Amino acid sequence: SVAFDRQSPTKLYTASADGTASLYDVSAANEDDAFVMCYNANCDVVHAIPFNHSNCEYVVLITSVNTLSIWDVEEGECVVQYNAFHGIDYLLPRGHYDSACSRIVLFGGTFAEHNVVQFSISLSADEGLSDPMQRVSIDGVYTDSHYGLVRDVCLSRSDGVGVDGSVHQFYTCGEEGRV
Repeated sequence: SVAFDRQSPTKLYTASADGTASLYDVSAANEDDAFVMCYNANCDVVHAIPFNHSNCEYVVLITSVNTLSIWDVEEGECVVQYNAFHGIDYLLPRGHYDSACSRIVLFGGTFAEHNVVQFSISLSADEGLSDPMQRVSIDGVYTDSHYGLVRDVCLSRSDGVGVDGSVHQFYTCGEEGRV
């Protein structure tokens, strides 16, 4: 997959089956000069979500084995990795950064009920939250959408969020071919 950084429109992230995500500056004259950094997630990366928080640039990498990692863009280092989320069986390859609430909003699914789960990772500077899992919260569980596994989510607005930071509407597609 590919994703432009909304804050820096010349920065392009690629996510690849070879386990890496790469950052390119598309204002460069050629591909060799455009390459900036490579992030190795050690598993095929299905989606990259770039964002800025507290004057630093980060990228979220979602892998095919349902891990999620947050990387410092400039340093090329993994800041935190999540290997599982309670109540979520698999991650969907979409999400966005909600700057108004300092959180990353993501989506997952469940195997048994085929639900869509909206969850977020808080990035607020609350000193009492030293365990990364304490920063994760379930924002909504959407039921009765599919008879098969949900495979993707598409937000209905370009920024995906309302003025209050909530997701207003999204579409899903599932294995049974329904939207």
